[in-house]
Amino acid sequence: MDSLGPDDPPEVGGYRLLARLGAGGMGRVYLGRDERGRTVAVKVVHPELARDPEFRSRFRHEVAAARRVGGAWTAPVLDADTESAAPWLATGYVPGPTLREVVARHGPLPEDSALALAGGLARALQAVHACGLVHRDLKPSNVLVTLDGPRVIDFGIARSLDAAVATRTGAVLGSPGFMSPEQVMGQRMTPAGDVFCLGAVLAYAAGGREPFSRDGGSMHAVMFRIAHEEPDLDGLPERVRQVAEACLAKSPDARPAPDGILALLPGEPADPWLPAAVTADIGRSAARLLELQAPAYAPRPPAPPPGPPPFPPGVQGRPGRPGGRRLPTPAYLAGGALVTVLVLVLALLIRMEREREPNVPAADGAATAPAGRTRPQERARSAGGVPEAMVGSWEGRSTASGTRERWLRRVTLLPGPVGGAAGTLWSVTDDTLCESRLTLVSAGADSVELRSRTVRSVPAGACGGGSRWTMTAAGDGTLNGSAGSLAMPFTKAAGDRVPERYQGRWWASVGRPVAGGTAPPARKVFEISAGTVGTEAVKITVTGNGDRCQGAAVLVSVEPAIVFFSTRVLEGDCALGGMQRITPDAQNGGLNWEALRSGQNGGLQRG
Repeated sequence: MDSLGPDDPPEVGGYRLLARLGAGGMGRVYLGRDERGRTVAVKVVHPELARDPEFRSRFRHEVAAARRVGGAWTAPVLDADTESAAPWLATGYVPGPTLREVVARHGPLPEDSALALAGGLARALQAVHACGLVHRDLKPSNVLVTLDGPRVIDFGIARSLDAAVATRTGAVLGSPGFMSPEQVMGQRMTPAGDVFCLGAVLAYAAGGREPFSRDGGSMHAVMFRIAHEEPDLDGLPERVRQVAEACLAKSPDARPAPDGILALLPGEPADPWLPAAVTADIGRSAARLLELQAPAYAPRPPAPPPGPPPFPPGVQGRPGRPGGRRLPTPAYLAGGALVTVLVLVLALLIRMEREREPNVPAADGAATAPAGRTRPQERARSAGGVPEAMVGSWEGRSTASGTRERWLRRVTLLPGPVGGAAGTLWSVTDDTLCESRLTLVSAGADSVELRSRTVRSVPAGACGGGSRWTMTAAGDGTLNGSAGSLAMPFTKAAGDRVPERYQGRWWASVGRPVAGGTAPPARKVFEISAGTVGTEAVKITVTGNGDRCQGAAVLVSVEPAIVFFSTRVLEGDCALGGMQRITPDAQNGGLNWEALRSGQNGGLQRG
């Protein structure tokens, strides 16, 4: 989101513009508000393109198609003018990043989130196809990720089911990498083509790469693979792979319909459906949106209507003609904007209180909460919430006296009100992982009392139901935490994302003790993705003596070492090591691995 420039209009079609959301070859997209304070996205076509009759016809079709679909899985069309010198389209603003942005920032989605994405996209296609349309350009940048599910946008090349394919010679309608074989070969598109694109989007979301671009190459090389080669689905979780394979069948007749995709999914998606870091990003974006103000400018007074008013006295509305200017109403603008702020803040607080998603801090460890009309520290004091200086993620480490048991605790504190959700707590030992949700019991100027409730225990039943924690600011930038007889210091967490130096595939040779001696060493492979704390960012595979075992591990800390805990077995029958950590090797510039429970350790090699 960028500030408006001198060449940007202050208003389009009665919508007051606040910022520029993006720009491309087609035109510019702005963030705006109408006279009642509703936030909108306004797409304005470049004037030079508007002079192209074929392009203008395509834009008219996009507006008509988007109007026909509407519904819960797309951005609703509010208004448009397809005939002006610079045609424009206004839709409801969807507060969320694109799927491409999510994967670029946070890495591939975990399995449950990817399956929930597939369900949302299938329902969106049901709505599109029920209107007699084929989208034809379903791709990650046309999927917006929101707290309530995905939204499909951009119907620029959608076509009616009975429309013939008519393009200029050599023109490609679609996006290489996310096209169907029918598009590549210039054949007539059917709803099955959208299903193929859904499979490619799903593979990208769960694997972090396009399924037909494994070796790079030109656009034509990618299109050849789409038409003639199998997709690269290596590394996808098994359930995701099954859905993607079904959608990516070369023959349209072999692909499931959207309702068939839903039948392949494991029931209703979990709530929350997104990883915590993605939810935090959406929350920060909402906070910036609430604080955004329109640039000051002198509005032009509306010209008086030449005839009788278009509506009876006392009835609000707008003339029924394309592109007609809205009559700005200052009272509605001020009051509507305030209502929008209050509703959005209330909605975010309700989501936190219902614990729909454990929020996490920004990459620098500082959590951000939705802001209204007051500064954060003023809001925290007035609501009796967590003091501003304590908001964020904190980590504490200790070794229990007289034992080899080591603890790592990570607490994320949010600026919620007393009685509401206040964050998350991870407690990890050599062989136990406990994830808890926190509720704020009371708050003072420099301390808070929290109640924890266990939501995940590995092994099952090892964590108990919860406990009471007191966190107090020590005055030196640290926190003192206590629960019963336990007391430990917490320092600000360095971040929440796997540093690039750890990402990739690493392996070590480990010994395997047996009765009477040792067996030949096993090979232990770590596949580390660009994930965030709280996600299964590490996959562990152990092979040796004809055996193979694979499992997933959840990330619990990222600096100065990455620390993870084996949470579940994906293949085979073995124990995968409990809490483990990977640290930089200062001597040779490589990495060292250690399993804290077994004491196994060794240097890691790439590959």
